[in-house]
Amino acid sequence: RTFLKTKATDEDKKLLLIARSFEGMEIMPDASEFEHSTVAYIDYEDIGDPHYSGYIDSTYARSGKYSLRMDSNNIFSPSINKSYRSITDKEYAWIRATAYVYPVIDFTENHAALVMTFMHNGWNYKYLLLELEKQNLKVGTWNKITADYLTPEPRRQSDNLSVYFWHRAKKPFYIDDLTLDIYEPKESK
Repeated sequence: RTFLKTKATDEDKKLLLIARSFEGMEIMPDASEFEHSTVAYIDYEDIGDPHYSGYIDSTYARSGKYSLRMDSNNIFSPSINKSYRSITDKEYAWIRATAYVYPVIDFTENHAALVMTFMHNGWNYKYLLLELEKQNLKVGTWNKITADYLTPEPRRQSDNLSVYFWHRAKKPFYIDDLTLDIYEPKESK
């Protein structure tokens, strides 16, 4: 397609490898350029894991009757785990995690984060930490948070993406409606 051309067109440039950022936060380009699908959703109504049964709480709920209480005894939320192969068969995909958090005190005094990372043989790579204390969230109400994540070049197609909350303090806060959306490149015509 580009053989013997002296100039690359915009269509030709789309054939190049994706430009990967080495900065902290990533922002997905125009979503209309991608095929979208929702691959996971946790509403915390019934997680099915007995470890978390004591943390399903009706004090605050954004949807349904329950949310998940995070506190000093529950520092990791249930994680969404997906293999690269189950996310995409393309060179890359964008992943958008969306959730709602309800802080009872300011996160600057109660540190927590949304984590997105790939795992290979028990080791993290391409680790993203969305620190809630840096998100300017309001106390006493549900706040929507969103993180975009460009898949890394996987070591193996079986490597797992793991998405979860990590509570790094003692005071409670609540989470609800964690959604994982995948945006894959559209096929070129």
